[in-house]
Formats: sequence, structure tokens, C-alpha cells
Amino acid sequence: MKWYNEQKQGLGKEFFKELKFFLEFVEKNPTACEEKHRNARFLPMKRFPFVIIYTVHDNYKMINIVAIFHTSRNPDKYKKTLK
Repeated sequence: MKWYNEQKQGLGKEFFKELKFFLEFVEKNPTACEEKHRNARFLPMKRFPFVIIYTVHDNYKMINIVAIFHTSRNPDKYKKTLK
């Protein structure tokens, strides 16, 4: 958020607001995204270049946020956390 605020005043707050919106979406709709790599689900943010990577367990009662991953990073980085 600090980096975004350095780019434009208030942009960090906008990032946090969008992130919160998508995390609440995952909580209410855990199966909205299909399973991909090792049962992980991927939800891209709309305005910012991040993907929320999460897994669902115990008959959709537990959601584990694996990463909030910047799309410019090497995808092998998040795959290591899914092992």
C-alpha cells in the first residue's frame, strides 16, 4: 500500500478497499473460481495486477488464502507455497 500511496495519494486505500471486496467475495462464494494447480483457486483483482490464490477445505467451511500474488512475478514462486 505504501508504494501505491507514493504513486498517487489515496491509491493505497483504494487497493485495500478492492482487496477487501474480493476477500469478502471469496468468503461468500468459495467455489466461484475453478480449481487449478494443486486444488488452488485463482481470483484476479480488477483494477490492480494481483491474483488472490486460495484453497477451500472441510466442505467449503474453511478458506485458506495462500497468496496475494503480483501478476508480474514468476508463477513458480507461488507454486512452492502449494506443495
